[in-house]
Amino acid sequence: MFSRAIQNFAPRPRWRSLSWSRRFARFPNGSAFEAERFPYLGAPGGPFDAVDDPEVRIIYLQFGIRMGKTLFGQMTTLFYADVAPYNMLFASVTKQLAEQVAERTTEMAAACPRLSHQLPREELRNKHEVQFDNCRIYVGWFRSDATLADKDVLIGH
Repeated sequence: MFSRAIQNFAPRPRWRSLSWSRRFARFPNGSAFEAERFPYLGAPGGPFDAVDDPEVRIIYLQFGIRMGKTLFGQMTTLFYADVAPYNMLFASVTKQLAEQVAERTTEMAAACPRLSHQLPREELRNKHEVQFDNCRIYVGWFRSDATLADKDVLIGH
């Protein structure tokens, strides 16, 4: 137990978010993230570069449906869960949609070689948050104050 606790004080590897996503992000079916399929996410000056820029506080993604906005948010939260763990929040318009995205995010984390060992056993997982050893991704939805109240988070999507 002590050796696991002391790992929290070890320096974490420095990764750029796009490089991390290319190498470690996996879809629930196990296939790797292919940045070439989403060139607007990895383009120079694009959303992944914004994640890596310490002066950027807000990233707006405004483009068509089914273009990778939620995927980008999932990969960003998984990236931070690995390299700079701090509690995060994913919120959506309906409880059902929020739970679906949380389930897919958990499946992506389970397929990720750097995060899978941090997840609780499947029967202990909570559908209202993605739990890791060092952080949580809370799930909230519209008109549910209780799910958003008193959450100390660094990243929100």
